[in-house]
Amino acid sequence: MYILIFIASLLLTFLVSFSASGYFSFFIFSFKFVFSGVLFFFFTLFVLKLASKRNKSIPLSILLISIPPVLILGIHVFDFQRTLISFPSNLVFILGISFGLLFHQIQSKIKKLTLSTIYLIAIFIMGLVYYPKWLHYLSFGNFSGNITKEYKMIEFTGINEKQEKVDNSILNGKVVVFDFWDTACGYCKAEFPEFKKLSKKHSSNDTLFIAYNYPLERDDLDRALNFFDVDNTEISLIIPNDRNLFDTLGINGTPTYVVVNSLSEIEYYGNIKNLEKFLISD
Repeated sequence: MYILIFIASLLLTFLVSFSASGYFSFFIFSFKFVFSGVLFFFFTLFVLKLASKRNKSIPLSILLISIPPVLILGIHVFDFQRTLISFPSNLVFILGISFGLLFHQIQSKIKKLTLSTIYLIAIFIMGLVYYPKWLHYLSFGNFSGNITKEYKMIEFTGINEKQEKVDNSILNGKVVVFDFWDTACGYCKAEFPEFKKLSKKHSSNDTLFIAYNYPLERDDLDRALNFFDVDNTEISLIIPNDRNLFDTLGINGTPTYVVVNSLSEIEYYGNIKNLEKFLISD
């Protein structure tokens, strides 16, 4: 039985930890956090109930359940900064095991019900509310995107979707909503329809929506222009001649959404989910 407990814990840990690991999405990490916390809570309850019926050691059973999650957490020790994104969704394994053990030791049915209810509610709140804020902070340096930061627009030159030469003068006195993207970014393409919807709702004579390209070495003009279809939209597509604007704003990943007001202050810096909330409340 002990071998089966260890193998089951090992399989569950690795399947959950490495599922969709090649994709970055706030939803995926939040889902994994909630799923991991719920899964290991009930998995621990099942194992301990089975161990009690068969007169097996509870401490040894808990140890065998815990070894695989602890091994996963050990990865963070060797590369802590780069694995901060997934750290909470792996740490919650231990949380689920701990509360499962606590639930098993409680005799009162009312206390059991209270504990399980509080735990499950807490897991959902942490996973769906606070974990996305943590991910947003790691990606953009703030928890919600709403910031106030002085910003001086540097000069840039490039071409637009009509292959006309443009420069930063087109932004003077405007509120500008930037979608910073590149042609190697799958999420940029996946989120672009949502950016289109926002542009239809909020564009005006005083507000510009711009999809601003990060020029990759392998890009040619046609590849960049064909990546997004901006026909019949309120969005301007800018293919710059350099990456200076990305460097000035400190943009290290795409897609990143930035709102610059008419006073050249950054009011928003973050993802598209919070961008929509910002534009609606603004």
